[in-house]
Amino acid sequence: MTDLSKQLKEELSVFTVPDKLVEDTIRKTKSGSVSDATKKHNKFFTVAAVLALCLLISGSAIAGVLRYQNIYINGEALPELDAMKTYSYYEADGLQPSGTAAPVIYSKEYEDISELINEIHKNLLVPMASGAEYQDIYYETDKTDYEYIRYQLSAAIGTGRTAIESQIFIALSDSQIRSYSQELLGDYTFEKEELTKNGNKVIIAGSEAVDLIIFVADGILYQFEAPVSAEELLEYVNDMIK
Repeated sequence: MTDLSKQLKEELSVFTVPDKLVEDTIRKTKSGSVSDATKKHNKFFTVAAVLALCLLISGSAIAGVLRYQNIYINGEALPELDAMKTYSYYEADGLQPSGTAAPVIYSKEYEDISELINEIHKNLLVPMASGAEYQDIYYETDKTDYEYIRYQLSAAIGTGRTAIESQIFIALSDSQIRSYSQELLGDYTFEKEELTKNGNKVIIAGSEAVDLIIFVADGILYQFEAPVSAEELLEYVNDMIK
């Protein structure tokens, strides 16, 4: 077990998280081709990724809604986001199981984001412009409770192109719509709360090199990280909203 894996296990000891999910998140984060600024914060991004997924696989149930009332960065409680909702599951072609022991996690890597969207029958908030260059599109599900998508994207933001780390979390069952209390690790600080152009609540956290935004749209949780300003990252999100 790697040092980072050990750290994650210690931090997540109150949750039930498959070993493969931790190791695969670490492997995927290390293997991606991203900017130097983004690589500098890969360790935090990996921890945050697994912590965020915990909201879908552990905690106490509250029927039909998820409110982010207990997310903290360096002891500071973050504002409440909009509610998540459950979605129906549609099986993608060619899913690979993690093994035979429960819980079995199924995954698949894609080259085309449109193929992923068509297979899982979800209207995701992702850029579809011809200039969007996707890398390392990864999909994961347990087929009953959650779907998780991670991808890297080279996109035009502001006056240039930059690498964006993106994660999407989809709840498939009411039992996965949960509350939790957890301190996120890293050198981020909460900056402010904003609204998208259609009124979705957005949490913005920042460091010296990158900004991170988290929001819920149509009941699906999105997380974007990039070495740009919060204003540019929010504009990037608004450009995707029809």
